Amino acid sequence: MVESFPKTLAYLRKEKKISQKEAAAALGVSQALLSHYENGLREPGLEFAVRAAEYYGVSTDYLLGVTADKEGRRISVSELPDAGRERRRDSQNNTPFAMQRRISLNGVGFLYDMLAKTGSPSLLEEAASYLDLAVYKLIRHLTFGDENRNGFFLLPPEEYEPLCDAEIKRTEGNIKRILREKGGKEEKIMKLPPLDHDLLREEYPAYEQSVLALLHALGGRLDKLRKL
Repeated sequence: MVESFPKTLAYLRKEKKISQKEAAAALGVSQALLSHYENGLREPGLEFAVRAAEYYGVSTDYLLGVTADKEGRRISVSELPDAGRERRRDSQNNTPFAMQRRISLNGVGFLYDMLAKTGSPSLLEEAASYLDLAVYKLIRHLTFGDENRNGFFLLPPEEYEPLCDAEIKRTEGNIKRILREKGGKEEKIMKLPPLDHDLLREEYPAYEQSVLALLHALGGRLDKLRKL
C-alpha cells in the first residue's frame, strides 16, 4: 500500500463523522485492526481496500493516492482553467490583487515557456515540483496550517513546513544538477541564450511587461537585503 493510504482512510472516516468502532463494524474488522490500518502500523490486503472504497463511496485510486479526485477521474488539459482568460479579465480590474495576480501568472507562464524550450522532461518535472511545493506551503499558511480539521491535509501541522522546506531544497539541488550535467547521457538540454530586453521582447512578447515588473521588484528587494 502507498504511504498516503492510512491518512486517507482516517480522513474519510472523520469526514463521515463516525467513530472507529462504527467504521470497523461496517468494514468487518476489529477496532484495533482498523486503528492499526489508519496509523500505518499494519498494511491491509486489497480486499479490505476495495471494501473500504465502496463503504466510503470513493474510488480505490483515490483511496490509494493515485488520484486526488474521489471518483477516480484523471485531470486532462481541457478540464483545467485557462489562465490566459483570467489575465484578460484582470485587465479590466486595476486593484492591487488583480495586478499582482496577473504578474505572478505571467511569470509562471514565462517560466514554463522557457522550460519547454530546453526540451528537458526531467527539468520540467523538478521545476513543477518546486513551484507546487511553494504553493502547497502557502495554502497551508493561508488556511491556518496549525488547524487541520477532520484530517483534510495528509500531513499534520507540525510536519508539513519542515518537510516542505527540505523537499524544496532537494528539488532545487536536482535542478542545479540537471543543468550542470546538461541532462546526462539520455537527455540533451537545449541551452537557452542569456536573457536581456531584446530577447524578452522578441521571444516572449506576451510576458515582457510582467517579467520586467517581477524581476525589478524582487531584484530591488534582494538588493536592499544585501545592503543591510
